[in-house]
Amino acid sequence: MNAYPEYERIFKALQQCRDTSIPWSGVIFRSTSPHHYSRTEILSGEGSATSGGRWNPIGIKAVYGSLSPETAMAETLHYFRYHRIPIVKSMPRFFVAIKVSVFRSIDLRDSDRLRTLGVSQQEILDADWRMKITAGEESLTQAVGRAAFSAGIEALLAPAAAERTGTNVVIFPEILEPGSLFEVDSL
Repeated sequence: MNAYPEYERIFKALQQCRDTSIPWSGVIFRSTSPHHYSRTEILSGEGSATSGGRWNPIGIKAVYGSLSPETAMAETLHYFRYHRIPIVKSMPRFFVAIKVSVFRSIDLRDSDRLRTLGVSQQEILDADWRMKITAGEESLTQAVGRAAFSAGIEALLAPAAAERTGTNVVIFPEILEPGSLFEVDSL
């Protein structure tokens, strides 16, 4: 896969952001199919590492959740619509609440953070990362996620692309610091 052309600049900016990263705690909601409904799979990030995601290139484990179950469902439906899969095929779904408490997070809804990174909210919302993966290229959002992972940022809060008023939370389980909390709250 070809790296995003401005990755080094983004990585340097995220290294600076690491020093001003903030702790974050809350509950995120994850939509999952019955085939992947086990505590281990829900928290593993294996699926995203295999196929890539908006905020992680192939090879980096990331767990995606939303601050509301409505946003989690909107993200699921967006996936099926993008791939022109009938919505009926997305059912049934299970919603899981996951407790999260991390020491280092970056809020990508914050315009000052985005300025530091040299990107706009519109750029991250419009990034067609699926098309980039198909073309063998890393997208802008994947470059931000890879740089955050490499800089030791445990979590990203990001505007939801499927529901513009929603927020998604991306957890990088492989780099959680000792004392961070990341566990299924309901199952």
